[in-house]
Amino acid sequence: MSTKNNRAKVLIPTLKYAFSVMTTVMAACAVSDWRLFAVGILELGLIWALSNALLNVLPAVGHAVHFLLLLAFNAQMLVMRFGNSFITLLMVTNLVSVQDLSGDFSTYLLLLVPMLVILLLPMPALPMKKHRNWKVLGVAGGAWLCALLILGAGWSPLAGVDRLVKEGADFSRMRAGIQDRGGADADVAQFYRPGVDDGRAKPEALPARPNIVLIFIEGLSQSVVEDERSIMPNIAALERRTLFFENYYNHTFATYRGLIGQLYSGHQFSDRDSNQLISLHSVLHDMGYRTAFFNTEPNNADFTRYLEGMGFDRFISETDWVTQAYTTLDYITDRDALDRLFDMIVEQHGAGQPFFTAVYTLGTHVSFDSPDEVFGDGSNPELNKFRNIDVQIGRFMERFGQSDLKDDTIVVITTDHATYADAAFTDTFPDYRRHHTEMDRIPLMMYWNGVEPEVVDAQGRNSLDLAPTLLDYIDLSAPNAFLGRTLFMPDEGGEELPFDRFFFDGSSVSKTGKVPGKKVPSSERKAVLNRILQYFAVSMPSDQGFRTRDIDIALSEDGSQMYITSRCDVQEGQYLWFRVWGRPHWQNDVRDYRGEPDAEGLWQCRVPLEDHGEKGIYYIHAYIGDAQSAHEDMRIIMKNYYIQ
Repeated sequence: MSTKNNRAKVLIPTLKYAFSVMTTVMAACAVSDWRLFAVGILELGLIWALSNALLNVLPAVGHAVHFLLLLAFNAQMLVMRFGNSFITLLMVTNLVSVQDLSGDFSTYLLLLVPMLVILLLPMPALPMKKHRNWKVLGVAGGAWLCALLILGAGWSPLAGVDRLVKEGADFSRMRAGIQDRGGADADVAQFYRPGVDDGRAKPEALPARPNIVLIFIEGLSQSVVEDERSIMPNIAALERRTLFFENYYNHTFATYRGLIGQLYSGHQFSDRDSNQLISLHSVLHDMGYRTAFFNTEPNNADFTRYLEGMGFDRFISETDWVTQAYTTLDYITDRDALDRLFDMIVEQHGAGQPFFTAVYTLGTHVSFDSPDEVFGDGSNPELNKFRNIDVQIGRFMERFGQSDLKDDTIVVITTDHATYADAAFTDTFPDYRRHHTEMDRIPLMMYWNGVEPEVVDAQGRNSLDLAPTLLDYIDLSAPNAFLGRTLFMPDEGGEELPFDRFFFDGSSVSKTGKVPGKKVPSSERKAVLNRILQYFAVSMPSDQGFRTRDIDIALSEDGSQMYITSRCDVQEGQYLWFRVWGRPHWQNDVRDYRGEPDAEGLWQCRVPLEDHGEKGIYYIHAYIGDAQSAHEDMRIIMKNYYIQ
């Protein structure tokens, strides 16, 4: 029995720490930096010394501490191995989308299962006298602290856990700060813009209201397009035939924030938050467009609800379109998605009403391989997935060029965010080292049959500028609360805090531009975060549930009356007022109309159009007020409406 116990005392620690050393070597090799290995080994020594000291005096506490510390250490190293960073708050908040990591799921299980089994083995104590225990612990702790001072705390898995906890605390404080800034004090006027700057005249050959197709490719950095191996020749060639924006960056990470952020030209706090302000598609809707979003993940309930909340006129989400030809996939492949998208826009084109249709393709997601086209011998999934979307975009554009769509429809191709620089990316692109794992240059191009090929230098500005840039190009403008600016206007540095120069992923702030990823000084970071909190306070739906899409506008049959209705809870003695005026006369015809509530809190007013006397764009602002007038400092929403 004694021999067995002695063997266990040797075998169990050997297994535990051999596994941890293995994960440390894997992580250090992934990031190609010996400092991670050095700090990791010293940290393992500290974990053992602290655990052994506790096991000798408080066995139960020692076992718990040893398990938790070694679990945190191994988890951090495994994430570093595959993700090129320790665990971040963004990773934690995106666990709901774990199904989108299915490409590496077997690899994760291969490592996670044995890790948990080994960690659950009871750790035997090495008998030591009390003073020697603390002496060993002091030496181990001192060596570890020296390593952090010399090599940097950024290489420490346990320090990474501390940073994660602090990020979580900051996140909670931000949420509390948003609530503190909410209510009547959250006035959207501080972000109000009377319209989109006119930096570029609309091409004469383009119709007054051209159709727009917006394709968001999942996670695509411009460096992939430019790679000398010609991974994406169709997109590279297309960029040379389009209005192309270079030195253009993603403003956030990941998909949830990236899509809504570009469509609303604003930041988002949590992944599935909605935005109650003006969006690209709401502006186009009010100009007479029929808007639609095509969902390529209809089986993903969270993502589907998120997209539904954006308020497109039509949300296309068909689970039957997840083809049975790919039995292991749970999404619409890029090939099928772009084929179906083309059929949709042909149908929409035939209806005669201008349309705006957007789609997000999933096939280039981290860990995915291509189910269709491959690059070279097909041995590298990272290259395969990019070649596949390139071929499918090429097929789509070829069909587009042969159709009646080409003369009155603009195709905009961009991405939700940059390619995440995980281990698969850095292994595939070893010569391309980024300053930031989540931020990079991304593609943005606009094409129609009469486009004049041109390269516009975005000068390091970011994807908050998508909505105002597109509206500027087609000469449509409306009041808005966009944080971005049109890329056709020169960046003259006039804004105190140009949001399109900052990257924000929900917890960290970095700079785009000449030195992307450059650390933001603490004073400037504080100012940026404060303004972002103010934006969240006015953009997120309040506890009253007031949202842009809750405003409904209709015309009488003879076209002489406009009816405005909105659901909004206000305090007793207050009223909801609607300020209305038409664009051609600007504010010469401005009128305030007091809403009247029904028993269910629905506010209604009637607007005689003879008081305004014009067709075209109308602006409607909602205010809280008393029975006599609207309160100027309590504007809560803006909306635009187009009367043909």
